[in-house]
Amino acid sequence: MSDTSKKTAKKSAKKVPATHAVAAKQPAKKGAGKKDAGATPSAPPSKLAPSIKAAIKNIETYGDTDIFPYSFERYIFHDQPGLLHGVLEWLHADFDAQLATNAPENINTLAPVGYTGYRWATQIDPLWNAYYLSLVIDMGPAIEAARIPVSENSVFSYRFITPTSDGGIFDANVNWRAFMEKSQEAAADFPFVLVCDISDFYSRIYHHRIENALKWLNTKNDTVKRIVDVLKTFSGTVSYGLPVGGPASRLLAELSLNSVDKLLRGEGIRFCRFVDDYRIFCSSKEEAYQRLIFLSEKLFNEGLSLQKAKTRILTSKEFLDETKLLVKAEQIDEENLSEEDKLLKLSVHFDPYSDTRVDDYENLKEQVSKVDVAGILGRELEKTRIDPIVTKQAISVIRVLEPEAQKDIIESLLQIENLHTLAPVFPRLMTVLRGLYSELGEGTQSVIDSGLTALVKAESHIIQVDLNLAYAIQVLRQRCTQKTETLFVQIFRKSTSPLVRREIIIAWGGWQHNHSLTDLKKSFSALSKWERRAFIVGSYILTDEGKHWRTHNRESFDPLERLVRDWFGNRKNTNPNVPL
Repeated sequence: MSDTSKKTAKKSAKKVPATHAVAAKQPAKKGAGKKDAGATPSAPPSKLAPSIKAAIKNIETYGDTDIFPYSFERYIFHDQPGLLHGVLEWLHADFDAQLATNAPENINTLAPVGYTGYRWATQIDPLWNAYYLSLVIDMGPAIEAARIPVSENSVFSYRFITPTSDGGIFDANVNWRAFMEKSQEAAADFPFVLVCDISDFYSRIYHHRIENALKWLNTKNDTVKRIVDVLKTFSGTVSYGLPVGGPASRLLAELSLNSVDKLLRGEGIRFCRFVDDYRIFCSSKEEAYQRLIFLSEKLFNEGLSLQKAKTRILTSKEFLDETKLLVKAEQIDEENLSEEDKLLKLSVHFDPYSDTRVDDYENLKEQVSKVDVAGILGRELEKTRIDPIVTKQAISVIRVLEPEAQKDIIESLLQIENLHTLAPVFPRLMTVLRGLYSELGEGTQSVIDSGLTALVKAESHIIQVDLNLAYAIQVLRQRCTQKTETLFVQIFRKSTSPLVRREIIIAWGGWQHNHSLTDLKKSFSALSKWERRAFIVGSYILTDEGKHWRTHNRESFDPLERLVRDWFGNRKNTNPNVPL
């Protein structure tokens, strides 16, 4: 702990006691912060408490990102939400000092889009991400109240609601499908439709625009300041860009377009918007051009611009013909549906913690049995470019197929040439294989190991992206073989990505590779924060050596490292066989 942090702890000992308790009920004694410097910090509940609770539940249920591989820190949200809540309260109470001394270390990497496109994605430090979401949830009611009402059927993306018991913060009924259906209804009343979307939306949003929009809400000024301070820290030296992939950024992005939405409405323009996609309905082609100029000007004032290649003026008939295929599955009788339509109609979400999980699983299994999943995937693999929506859905339902069908499909998908065809959905495939791996036979596991190992050794362009490599490692680490052990050592030495290296450290811990972790121990201080947390988890396989090491280094651990240490120590004692 730095001298500044020690002074802060002493001055605010009653407000921010350092203790293993989830939320201290008694004021801390003078000097308690210094005495318990290596303990997991916590603080009593604050006014932010309901928002913190909602943020923790949201991340537990939905995850902290829809781009990056499953982070082992997410288990904390499920295992010990109370312990995490106390740390977030402590962070809230000591915000300025912690932002200065324990600033988040985020992972920035390329994320593939399609076959040849890439975007910049950010994996936020888990503790700071939960705090960021807490702050935005706290502003959620004011943000929603300032937006164009849902009843006007204009803006369909991420409409904030009072957090639900499962952590939901957005209205599930106001979504992309509603956007498409209302767009079709509006198109029937106008002869022309302007179709366009914003270029590099999240990465181009200016922080000062977010700050102004939040201040215009005239509420919770301290929360506004903290959101802006966190965003500045996330983006480093630039004053623009929101981290892609989480609900907090989604809601702030919606707020950033609120002025443009209201300017369109003020002009009497009929439009529908979902995130960065606009559909503007016009009485003539000339009017469509006028609307395009108007929208371009207003977005330019916000530092944004439209994608030229995706901006089109269509007749109503052209628009309806083009879009009806996207929503027809709900509108056609079952007997007239294609196999692909039947597949898309399935709700493949399965909650393993639900009270009805057994019945839900059997019901899903019965529905999937009526669809020719192998045939669908076979047809997609014959294409030059797959339909990502259909292919993702087909891959997702592999988990409920019969073992023999699973084996046949997986053997086909894991051929290198097919993996290249599946490049746009590679993360989805890896996520499904990771979840299935332990249930598969040894023969199928070997097929997976051989396919992914060959992909890495061939230095495929798919694996050249750290994000994809991390996904593949999460699958390969499910079983230790001589080939994977050697491969991981080679990757670890070569890679500079914390995202990749930490997955290998977790693998070493799961494989009980004491030698690898003991060898790495001497380099602990040079590791990234992401790798350090993985090593702390791995240190528990070192028995007494690990215990001595954690005790010796306890005061050098940052707050999240202490949280990881105490969480995993408890998990190791109560449920040691649950894999990460």
